Amino acid sequence: MPPRSPRFDPILMLARTRFPRKAGVVVGGANDRVDKPRQRIRYLAARHAEMTVIFMDLPGGRNWQVWRGGLQHNVAWGQSAEHQGMGK
Repeated sequence: MPPRSPRFDPILMLARTRFPRKAGVVVGGANDRVDKPRQRIRYLAARHAEMTVIFMDLPGGRNWQVWRGGLQHNVAWGQSAEHQGMGK
């Protein structure tokens, strides 16, 4: 993968900017050895940026089962966070 411009690299943006009123969920598949470590880095970067964020380690690998499970568990949470002013 070619290197990203520092201006548009989300990890670097989270390292230098704070987002205390933003919330999110990072989902990783328990058996995913490729993307789960990257998701963990994204989670830690979001925490560093003062975001309210949780990490979900769901059964499965890198597939739709994990992605769907993440949505099913968090759609209501995302809506409640938005109503609490975290999405602004």
